[in-house]
Amino acid sequence: MSGNLYLMSDIHGYFIPFLQILKKIRFTDANRMVILGDLVAKGPDSLGLLCFVMEHKNILALRGNHEQRLLQYFGTDRAAGIPDSTMRPWVAGDGAGIIRQMNMLSETGRRKVLEFIKTMPLWAAMEICGRKYVLIHGAPDDEMKKELLAVQKDPGGKRKTADYDVLINRYESPDADNRLPAGMTAVVGHTPTFKYGTQYAGDMIIRDDKIFLDCGAGQGYGLGCLEILSGNDKNSYRKYFTNTENGSIL
Repeated sequence: MSGNLYLMSDIHGYFIPFLQILKKIRFTDANRMVILGDLVAKGPDSLGLLCFVMEHKNILALRGNHEQRLLQYFGTDRAAGIPDSTMRPWVAGDGAGIIRQMNMLSETGRRKVLEFIKTMPLWAAMEICGRKYVLIHGAPDDEMKKELLAVQKDPGGKRKTADYDVLINRYESPDADNRLPAGMTAVVGHTPTFKYGTQYAGDMIIRDDKIFLDCGAGQGYGLGCLEILSGNDKNSYRKYFTNTENGSIL
């Protein structure tokens, strides 16, 4: 696995601060990034961020619950069955900006963006220096754990599609069971870290079996970016942060 690997989550339309992060880490075509969902909604330029990611093949975007709501609103993917009680306030609130931007596109342009979002996987797995990571927006569930165990036993077997609940699941605490097979590390977004305690506000949380990336950009905190530094027999991490108000690097 060559090139630096960076992880982000819950950018929520803060495109300029995102670009500031890329400048800080000197992101190039030789590097790779995975964004764990919720690129859209809340911030000022969700569409700009989406288009940028679409143009960069070395950035993998996973699907978040806000992408799923956008797909449902435009009728591209209704499989999650998000209730009207959730959709109505989202359309009028957090989703209003990206809906307005999407409606300004031509029909062809809008379809292209929606089809891209529909290709976003619900989760991804990777191994770095013998350490196995499962990347997902919300949190795994017991069904996903069973599926991962089955894949371990039969790597060539047919994989099931994860349930959409994995986009909205949450860990009760940073020390909760990670709901994954032994030896796997869950990397998640969705839940702003300040909800696990004020000591985590605006920061990432790193445990041996879990990593929490959502620094709370959608709630007025900054964006975070985590670099995985691979060594001979272990991995370490480097954190980067930026202020969502003016894009300044912290």
